[in-house]
Amino acid sequence: MLSKEIVLKETEIKNLIKNSQSKRVITDYLSTELAYTSNAIEGNTLTRKETALIISKDITSGSKPLKDYIEAKNHATAFNLVLELSKKKSDIEQDDILRIHRQILKGIDDDFAGRYRNVSVRIAGSQTVFPNSAKVYALMSDLIENIRADNSAAICKAAKAHLNFVSIHPFIDGNGRTARLLLNLILLKNKLLPIIIRPQDRKHYIDVIEEAQTTKNAQNYFKFIFSVHLRSMKFYLRMFK
Repeated sequence: MLSKEIVLKETEIKNLIKNSQSKRVITDYLSTELAYTSNAIEGNTLTRKETALIISKDITSGSKPLKDYIEAKNHATAFNLVLELSKKKSDIEQDDILRIHRQILKGIDDDFAGRYRNVSVRIAGSQTVFPNSAKVYALMSDLIENIRADNSAAICKAAKAHLNFVSIHPFIDGNGRTARLLLNLILLKNKLLPIIIRPQDRKHYIDVIEEAQTTKNAQNYFKFIFSVHLRSMKFYLRMFK
């Protein structure tokens, strides 16, 4: 059950973004902020300012790997795709996820962009065992059906989809960024705003996911996601006070 504070803030957020100008200001900000934070969690070395410059003005400092700049631009484009998908009245489909992933890896690994993995994968230092690649398509079909059938609160639905996604680990690379965009797509489709998981949250974020995967106890995972959701909403509301 969601706290009264979360329910209250969600109502305030829904009222805030009824104003199309307010929503546009926030989503323009998020194009850079989500690219910076989500990529940083995966090891991207760009600063927030460098991320903003490459996205808005196509300016590079020349001191960072080319891949990092491509990742920033890719994420911004993928987020714009998520905004488009959030306006669709139809349910989320597998093809939507593949389109998001294709954009995340565009120009980085085109052979596997938008394609499910056909090999086994492991995360260094993690005890989590991911499903055999032969099961990925069926598991992703189940994930989509579960999203459609889930009538719980939006943040609960989004959190469950994110955890299930990263536990399937359907792609060779780009799973984390795609999972976070899927989470935020579900929130946007429910008239809420994306959560922002900060780079300094990285260890806690990874730890609670692994705990949920290896012990089947997701209590700390949901507690983390709810806290980030609340923190993000408070931040958006402060932007307009």
